[in-house]
Amino acid sequence: MSRPFGKVTSSLWGSSKFRALASSKSRLAYIYLLTNDHGNSIGAYRLPLPYISADLEGDLDGKPETAKSVIADLQRVGLIEYDEAEKVVMIHAWFDHNPITNANHMAGAARAFSQLPSRTSFRARLAVD
Repeated sequence: MSRPFGKVTSSLWGSSKFRALASSKSRLAYIYLLTNDHGNSIGAYRLPLPYISADLEGDLDGKPETAKSVIADLQRVGLIEYDEAEKVVMIHAWFDHNPITNANHMAGAARAFSQLPSRTSFRARLAVD
């Protein structure tokens, strides 16, 4: 189940990591990762690269290699991790900007975590958050 909205903090524009991105395509892709309808309440979700290419078709030229390049750029600066084998993205510092607010939210977060593929490379670290 997707979220009805995604949060983008206004301090993003001053973030050294965000400003260190190599291109406006990478910056747009990060905002997309924060707000797209594939996302969930834990900021870690399945997102095959072709989804990014399709959703940002005009902005990434519809090319899977462009999606792969912006994902690599986002990883390089430390904004995300991407498990290519499982096709799962994890947004770093998600809970700093999207804290769990109540018991229902916690139950939804636990459900989202349980739906991640068990072999996702960063699953154990996400459990600690």
